[in-house]
Amino acid sequence: AKGEEPEAVSVSKRLDALIRLMLEEQLGRGAMKRRDQLLILDSVGLSSGEIGRILGQSSKDIASALRKLKAQGARKADDE
Repeated sequence: AKGEEPEAVSVSKRLDALIRLMLEEQLGRGAMKRRDQLLILDSVGLSSGEIGRILGQSSKDIASALRKLKAQGARKADDE
């Protein structure tokens, strides 16, 4: 990211890669759906850009998916 030290960028990229590997493994085993991954990453405070970098998707796609998921969650809460 802009303004970060080279070492911090390197560590950040490695952590992103580890997170992605763990999420892909969960997805492959059917233990977790992509929607759950998005919601978890969002809930820990990552931006749509950061989530997109981890999952290999654009921040616009992530932001759109999160809006839809949160709207669905709000509708479910209203139905209960």
